[in-house]
Amino acid sequence: MSDKEKIARGIFHFCKEHAGGILTLVASVGLIVTAVEVGVATTKAQAVVEEKKKERETWKESSGIDQPPITKEDIVKECWKFYIPAAATGIASISCIVAANVITARQQKSLAAAYALVETGYKKYRGKIAEKFGKDVDIQTANEVIVEQSEDSLDFDDLDNGEKIVVYDPYSERYLETTIAKIRRAMYMLNRNLSINGCASLNDLYTGLGVSLTEDGDLIGWSIDTLCEWMGECWLDYELDVCNMGNGEKAYVIDTLIAPSAGFSDEVPF
Repeated sequence: MSDKEKIARGIFHFCKEHAGGILTLVASVGLIVTAVEVGVATTKAQAVVEEKKKERETWKESSGIDQPPITKEDIVKECWKFYIPAAATGIASISCIVAANVITARQQKSLAAAYALVETGYKKYRGKIAEKFGKDVDIQTANEVIVEQSEDSLDFDDLDNGEKIVVYDPYSERYLETTIAKIRRAMYMLNRNLSINGCASLNDLYTGLGVSLTEDGDLIGWSIDTLCEWMGECWLDYELDVCNMGNGEKAYVIDTLIAPSAGFSDEVPF
């Protein structure tokens, strides 16, 4: 294989792998070009209209006869050709956007199918482990994997795929189903309450997560004064830690770095 063929194949594979991004970039450039072309065409059309008006005024001065005013149909007949480049780039841009969406949808379906295949294989593998060595060995092995994962850094973006995760709440001793997006929104609303009211309760967090409130949830919480004193900032930061459910499954714990405490509202002057 010659060097030219290698380069050509490399370019082909690159374009095939990044087709969605390339089409999106082309569409973005195309929309900018379309806007520019529309502006240029409008300028030309206005010049033609002004010229037609001057011709009518000149005719009126020389002959004393009024001509009918310029209609929209006359403007379209005279100026439509100026907008051909804008229409062409606009259609091309829309085509690129549609094609990029189709490619992205296909890639997502492929990833979902691959994930389902891996998940099915994982379940079958665990089933064989349980069949040969017993269910206790299967659970123990899965728990050890969870412990190893908890020692690694956890990236929120890796989990933020819209799927529900299980969160363990040590304060109410219950497991909650939620998403990373809901956790982020709930923590934002909690910090908003802290900024506005000077304090926020644990039930404020539950409200943001969309789960049922508890009786003790109004009795403990956080205050701005405590945050500023212990953290040096008026923002309640948090982390997600991996925890072991004990049955070979994992969950996450919302670690607010500073635990909620009683008497949090007493520190806020009213």
